[in-house]
Amino acid sequence: MKQRSQLLFENGIKSEATKVEYLKNLNRFKDFFKLKDYDSILGIPEKKLQEMVEDYVMDLKNKVSPNTIPTRIYPLQAFFEINDVDLKWSKIRRLFPAKVKKSGRKAYTTEQIQEMLKFCPDIRNRAIILFMAASGCRVGALPYLKIKDITNIKDCKQYCLV
Repeated sequence: MKQRSQLLFENGIKSEATKVEYLKNLNRFKDFFKLKDYDSILGIPEKKLQEMVEDYVMDLKNKVSPNTIPTRIYPLQAFFEINDVDLKWSKIRRLFPAKVKKSGRKAYTTEQIQEMLKFCPDIRNRAIILFMAASGCRVGALPYLKIKDITNIKDCKQYCLV
């Protein structure tokens, strides 16, 4: 049976995908401090919890990309807020490192796409590469793409964004 703190947390999240990611990151925090369960987290005094979250952020700075840290901490904020634990989140966010620009944010060139296709013998993956290059969609859109979303338009196929 789920604990009340976990039920509140899960019911406070609308998207199923977000719920899965948030639970994964909440479990990372729980495992990092070797805590037994979710209710045991809430049994810790707020001052100690504040220190724990700060220490967790400082540890993450040495292990993951600076762009990943907010995605690991926002689930904690959601969990504590839904369970009426008031931490100083502005202080915690000040510990976040500056974000790093990962790439030039430009579209792949035709040559780069041809290079990817050269090393991709699988027709399914080739289709995915070509679809993403042509549409500009994000990788996160792929799991939700269904065959029924593709419609015929004369001599070509089109993905309908609904």
